[in-house]
Amino acid sequence: MHFKSIEIENFKGIKKLKIDGFNRINFLLGDNQAGKTSVLESLFILCTPSDPERLINIINLRNILIDSINDFNYLFFDRNFEHKITLKSDRTNFTDNLLISKKNVTNPIPLAINNSTLYINTESIIEYHYKYHNHGNLPSDPKNIQLIIQNNVNENSNIKQFIPTMNTTNFLYNGDRNINRRACELRRIENLVDLILYNKIVQIQQNIEDLNLLIEYLNKIGFEIKDIRLGDKNLIFINFKNLPSLIPLNNAGDGLVKIISLVASMFVYKNGVFLIDEIENGLHFSKIKETLNIIIKAAIDFNIQLFITSHNIEILENLILEQQYKEFITAFRMSKNQEHNFAFKMDFDEIETSISSKIEIRR
Repeated sequence: MHFKSIEIENFKGIKKLKIDGFNRINFLLGDNQAGKTSVLESLFILCTPSDPERLINIINLRNILIDSINDFNYLFFDRNFEHKITLKSDRTNFTDNLLISKKNVTNPIPLAINNSTLYINTESIIEYHYKYHNHGNLPSDPKNIQLIIQNNVNENSNIKQFIPTMNTTNFLYNGDRNINRRACELRRIENLVDLILYNKIVQIQQNIEDLNLLIEYLNKIGFEIKDIRLGDKNLIFINFKNLPSLIPLNNAGDGLVKIISLVASMFVYKNGVFLIDEIENGLHFSKIKETLNIIIKAAIDFNIQLFITSHNIEILENLILEQQYKEFITAFRMSKNQEHNFAFKMDFDEIETSISSKIEIRR
């Protein structure tokens, strides 16, 4: 169920934008503030469009503190709630339509809790108005989901509508929240060995073929790894071929941590969507060619639709070396003026011609 197109209106810095013709491997190019990351975040929301937790995830990635519903104005064009967010996508088998808005409320909101009702007092909410159309069937009935801030409720309560989050604020939802639509991850390359990476390695180790393939991929990038093992307290250990003892991953160098985090995600999101923001961040120039090759190969082998933002010329110069995958690769050169956003589609041959002729396509 890969994306074929997307329409974005009033989301962050994008007033209105439509992109058609997504491929298996998609590169988003352009200057800062051209809207590349906003497109990734829109796709991330539309991967599971009936789950308001996606909005919280995006704000958490930006380390923005949420104290009230008003703090969600970060996501609205010009930080103005009057500009309601509209996101639409056409996928392989169905289309999604999502409207996100702020709504002021005067009466308590009823939440069904087991066999009783809890009334939540709040001044405003974020409201999702969502519908989808499975091709060949009638459109679904619209669904309304409300995102509520309620600091008097904690994670240990019996309220199933509680949304756990890294933010200190508590969130509740009201409505039919569906969180099982599609495997999808929005990733910024980090040098952090965290519980998320640890759990990915746990999942990969459940299939010895996947573990061996992960090690094979990493060795093709240039690391001499014999084995990857797990320890207590979420520690990951690397058994290098030329060293007599295990080395904790967080002591093995930032470059290896970032690449393992990136490549391991490919195994976890098979048949899904993987969104990588600014892939060049944290990658040493000597590893770019091999890392890019492995990511593209894994996306093809695992049926992953890949979206990558970049403005690095070395990424593009190495991209055109991937001739065996040219039919799967498309780039979109993004730009904007005061009123409009644009995305110009380029196939592999156009990318290759531009790079070879030293034509600037990053802006």
